[in-house]
Amino acid sequence: MRKIVIVSLLLLALPLAADEAAKRAKIHTMLSLVGSDFPDGSTQLTAFETNMDEIQVDAAIAFFQSDAGRQFLMASRGAQKQTMQKLDATLEAARKKRVLYDLKVLDQAIEGPELPIVDPWGTKYRTIQGPGPRRRYVSAGPDGKFSPDSVQFGLKKGDFGDDFIFEDGEFVNVPKWP
Repeated sequence: MRKIVIVSLLLLALPLAADEAAKRAKIHTMLSLVGSDFPDGSTQLTAFETNMDEIQVDAAIAFFQSDAGRQFLMASRGAQKQTMQKLDATLEAARKKRVLYDLKVLDQAIEGPELPIVDPWGTKYRTIQGPGPRRRYVSAGPDGKFSPDSVQFGLKKGDFGDDFIFEDGEFVNVPKWP
């Protein structure tokens, strides 16, 4: 009798597993249509499995395969691209503000653990010793390459590229940005 109960329970569980597998396959189809599929077992896929039933997944697939759905996806991707470009510009502006602060800190500090070592783009700051206590502090800027003119102490005009330069208490070069 016990074997019959166990076999019966297993037989009842098989359709549930098959239904879940079919639903998961449909979720993969839906996510592929929008250009962002996730691996089985991932938290992202589990969120769809938990929050959408199979009828909702079927409706979403039908929508994304329709002309309106394809147009919606194109518009969404365009909006996402604009948002990412704006975010990139905001991050770059923040990096440029930080480098201005860092160069002033380097000029005013003698030594210590709080001194910045690398610029916001990951390149080590350069310090060029002048006569006496005078120094020039240079960030290579976004391209990570120091212009030869930038590392010459005392040079106030030259081809500094996108380098940020602070010398004798003032900025020698601050690249323009929007």
